[in-house]
Amino acid sequence: MLDTKVGQSAKDDPADVAKTGWDALLVGEHAVVHGLKNKAQVLASGVLGEATTAQIHRKLAEPGSGKKG
Repeated sequence: MLDTKVGQSAKDDPADVAKTGWDALLVGEHAVVHGLKNKAQVLASGVLGEATTAQIHRKLAEPGSGKKG
């Protein structure tokens, strides 16, 4: 996925993501989403519907969709 938009996008620090998950586990949370951008994406996917969400994902994950060289 290195040549895709999603593969080339900025990622959260893995240690921060792990801490969010660990902290949620310790208090008994069954699901957790780390970061404001991810939370917005989850919220949007619930509002937009499956077909629209799939189209957006395709544009982000389509091979060759990322910046060249």
